[in-house]
Amino acid sequence: AADGLARFYLKVLDENEMEPPYLPVQCPVEELHLCFPAAHFDVVHIRNALDHSFDPVLGIERMLQVTRPGGWVLLRHARNEGVPGKFRNGLHQWAFDVEDSSGEVHFLIWNPDLRADVTNHLLSTGHAAEVKTRLLDHPSDDAPEDEKYVW
Repeated sequence: AADGLARFYLKVLDENEMEPPYLPVQCPVEELHLCFPAAHFDVVHIRNALDHSFDPVLGIERMLQVTRPGGWVLLRHARNEGVPGKFRNGLHQWAFDVEDSSGEVHFLIWNPDLRADVTNHLLSTGHAAEVKTRLLDHPSDDAPEDEKYVW
C-alpha cells in the first residue's frame, strides 16, 4: 500500500501501539513511478483519495505506469465531492463526474479552473487501451439516495 499521508498514519499507529498487517509506503500518487518499478502491480486501486492530489491526471498516468500490461487501475470516488467544500486546497480540490458524449460515457476531472476529459486524454495519448466509466450508488448504507460514486 502507498499513500501520500502514510507518515501521519504511521505516527498514529505508533502512538496507539498498533501493528497493521501491512505498512503503507509514504508516496504521493504523482510519484508512484519513483516508489515502485514499472509494470509492478496487476491491480492498482484508489478509493476516494485521488481528489486530494495536486494533479489527478498525472496521478492516473503514474498508476498506469506501475501497472503491468493487461492489468487494471480501479478508481472509486464520490461524485463531485469538491463542490460542497468549494474546492479548498488539500482535500477535495477536484470533482469527478461522468458525461455521456455521443452515446459514450466519459470520465471527467474538473474544478472551477480546469476541465479534463480523462477518457479522451488516456486513449489519445496511448496511456490506456480502454477506459470504462460508470455511476453507481454510494457504497455507504446511510448515504442519500441521490449520492453516486464514479467508477
